[in-house]
Amino acid sequence: MTFLLNRKRRVYTVVHAVSADDSLSIQNIIHSRRLHSVYQAIIDTRDLSIIAYEALTRGPIGPMQSPLRLFDQAQRCEMTADLEFLCLELACANFRAASTQKLFLNIHPHILFEPQCKALLLNSIDTNPSLAPHNIVLELSEREIITNFDAFQAVLQSYRDFGFGIAIDDLGAAYCGLHRWLELQPDFVKLDRHFSQDIHINHHKAGFMRGLIALCTSTNAELIVEGIELREEAELLHSLGVRLMQGYYFHRPGNIIDQRVNVSSFSNNELQALKTPIEAHNNIAALINLKH
Repeated sequence: MTFLLNRKRRVYTVVHAVSADDSLSIQNIIHSRRLHSVYQAIIDTRDLSIIAYEALTRGPIGPMQSPLRLFDQAQRCEMTADLEFLCLELACANFRAASTQKLFLNIHPHILFEPQCKALLLNSIDTNPSLAPHNIVLELSEREIITNFDAFQAVLQSYRDFGFGIAIDDLGAAYCGLHRWLELQPDFVKLDRHFSQDIHINHHKAGFMRGLIALCTSTNAELIVEGIELREEAELLHSLGVRLMQGYYFHRPGNIIDQRVNVSSFSNNELQALKTPIEAHNNIAALINLKH
């Protein structure tokens, strides 16, 4: 393996040797369509209704079941687009939900430049009565930096013109920072698990979350906090005003599509012990200057 790094532009290139076994494995999986979709609920904590599902891809049982392993091998074999298109097609084909529920589809930004991508999405929607462009959200998952941002903005607008929603995934991870949020102006912002983990015992994380909520309000974006595994995390976030959450505490990925989750409702009482100075400022400057 050769690793090339240009520090100034933050461009990372990994060059792999591709074995015949690797190529055959990913080719066989894609050509035989040996993938399936599971769905994880996104919850509105005000009434515990399921407002959306995120589609997640799984490979055949064994080492290639992991989506990370699938996409790593596809990238090495230059078959990322083929894998992406199959994932999108299967996720749309197997989704059965109420017309008010949205479907979040993970997609790498560069795939949106492929001419057949939009046609495939629209065709998949046409064959599923549960779907329409207005209840599809393209969840941008950046594994690579966007080098031509003006061109990307233009192609993204063409999807918006059809009615697709836009979400940025894993805020705070990889290349997805506050600057990307402000440039893309997404409909949804999904916050990386790091920022919600143990938030009920971490004053700094709670203060940071208040700043993000204020920024969402000013940019008309919905905040979705991912990776909720404890009721205490969910309770604290709910008390701060976070409406949308996702995680194992509420729902594990599976094939069942429902309307509500089976957990007890949350109290609206404010947790006074987690008040922080940022609450008094409630602006982005306070968020950026928050001390760790």
